[in-house]
Amino acid sequence: MEQLTALDALSLKTERIATPQHITQVFIYDPSTTTTEVVRFKAILDHYRNRQDLSPIFRRKLVRVPLDLDNPYLVISDNVDFEYHIRHIALPKPGDWRQLCILMSRLHSQSIDTTRPMWQVYVIEGLDNVEGFPKGAFAILTKLHHAVADGRAALEMLEAIHDPSPGLADGPHEALSHESEPSTLRLLIKAGKNSALQPWKSTAKVSDIIQSMRRKSSFRKQHGAANLKQNEKTIFNHGIKSPHRVWGAGLFNIAEALTIKKKMPGATLNDVILCITSFAVERYLEKHEANIKESLIAGVAVNTREISKHKSGQNHATGIAVSVYSNIKDPVKRLQAISSETVLRKEQMLHQGVDLMSDVLEAIPSQLLALSFYSADRLNLLNEQNMGFHYMTTNIPGPRTPRYMVGAKVIAGFGMAPLLGTTGLTFVITSYCDKLAISFTSVRDCVKDPDYLERCVYDAFDTVRDAVL
Repeated sequence: MEQLTALDALSLKTERIATPQHITQVFIYDPSTTTTEVVRFKAILDHYRNRQDLSPIFRRKLVRVPLDLDNPYLVISDNVDFEYHIRHIALPKPGDWRQLCILMSRLHSQSIDTTRPMWQVYVIEGLDNVEGFPKGAFAILTKLHHAVADGRAALEMLEAIHDPSPGLADGPHEALSHESEPSTLRLLIKAGKNSALQPWKSTAKVSDIIQSMRRKSSFRKQHGAANLKQNEKTIFNHGIKSPHRVWGAGLFNIAEALTIKKKMPGATLNDVILCITSFAVERYLEKHEANIKESLIAGVAVNTREISKHKSGQNHATGIAVSVYSNIKDPVKRLQAISSETVLRKEQMLHQGVDLMSDVLEAIPSQLLALSFYSADRLNLLNEQNMGFHYMTTNIPGPRTPRYMVGAKVIAGFGMAPLLGTTGLTFVITSYCDKLAISFTSVRDCVKDPDYLERCVYDAFDTVRDAVL
């Protein structure tokens, strides 16, 4: 039985009807690599059943402590209804790319049932009219609650159902031992023990927080790294009132993006992506007469799995605010400025410590934290929380060699992200083999023309590539 950390539990506390807190990944498959005429849904269902012990996410079930007196626990269940978790649907006619985007948006908008293992899979057929995909192609959309997985953990789970070649058969797997759900009495006893230890835990965390803030202040004075302030709002920053999402993506050759990076000494692939997304957002805002005078600020998710002092928990990430210098019109100069900015902000993050947010959450008693979020929800403050940036980006690198599932080859992968506070736009960057996908997740109230925002992503990529190369 594993208890969620305060950071893991945060996604449960902030989840509301308008802000479901799960991540979604979509893979497109070409069945022509299989030995059968078609890939049957039953074969996919059996495949997941056979692989369920290769990732604990398939069988982890949430157990809540009565009255939210402590953070919930995860137990390994032996009663997973795979026919509930894995569903079979078809793309409505005309079955083109826009129909696929609409269907994916609707599926992503629906919250996950947290009384069951917190994942959901949809097998989607009928992609014959999606340009760029072969006849007979199908998609698998996977939703995972953020309480049980971050982007890296989600990829590890998806690796469990994929093979490096089409002909691999399932071998024997070591079964995960299941655990009985703890009784109410046991949960209350553990909550009481944790509450008794909380004063000592809070004292240690407060000490860590003070040291982190001192290091941050010292770094800012030494390097002139002033805090970024979001003084102006865009159409994406007025609170999330609706659960209805919109989604779109651009699919590119990753070699072109890497060539841009190589042409700019010191730049990273993430810097290139930040530059591209800045032009995409800027162009979209210009069309809607919503351009702002200050430079756009992007929130960049950073994986801390290897550098965090905390090794427990399901989520290992933090975020940094980065100016994308949208006031610089020249793509080359903007990319150079972004590259220098990200170096500075990452150094600041490492200097202050990557666990600051986790330490703050751990320092607050879970009962008080739960009450605070409940009160904030009643006052409608959660959807009005200023996150400090205009949009978010997160990069989830995928495998660079082909993957197969029941013999069908993965030909493309995309991502979708949860939204929170006043940040109604997130870009998810995924890579697979020679493809780079730049996907966006937003709210229907903010983006009424997702096809145009998608066009902006393609145009922005061309703008940066043509200027640098």
